[in-house]
Amino acid sequence: MSLITCTTIYGKRKLVPKDKLIFRIAVYAVIIHKERILLIKVKDTNKYFFPGGGVNLGEKIDKALKREVQEETGIKIKINKLLRYKESFFYYNPLDEAYHNISLFFICNPLSSRLIKKNNDTSENPEWFVIKNLNINKIQYFGIDIIKLIKKMTIGKNIKTTLTL
Repeated sequence: MSLITCTTIYGKRKLVPKDKLIFRIAVYAVIIHKERILLIKVKDTNKYFFPGGGVNLGEKIDKALKREVQEETGIKIKINKLLRYKESFFYYNPLDEAYHNISLFFICNPLSSRLIKKNNDTSENPEWFVIKNLNINKIQYFGIDIIKLIKKMTIGKNIKTTLTL
């Protein structure tokens, strides 16, 4: 039996049988407005991550991203460009499921600003954070490198110009 090393939602390693993996494409919005970034709290870890989630079979990527953001935050977005993709082997502890995951992170602009106080099975209450003051220790492990990239891209620059080219 072939085993794959996956990372759990808590950032730990777990060996999982290869035949247990589910292939998954996920999309996440990096929403920046007035030197702030929009994040949601992940209930299981009490850390923050980007709004987004899985793409349903037969669903276009842009539609999935807009749907996920609206479900989790209540706002509509304009998708500007792909920032980064990440491939991972991910173990989701609460459901005992393992994924071969392709995550796509898109730079987006909000088209509305009223956030909903959302509380579902996995996430809750979206919140705006000042980018330069954002504490990396409060970020879900899978998003730390994206936050570091955004901070690096925005140091001493006009965020809107930098991120919407």
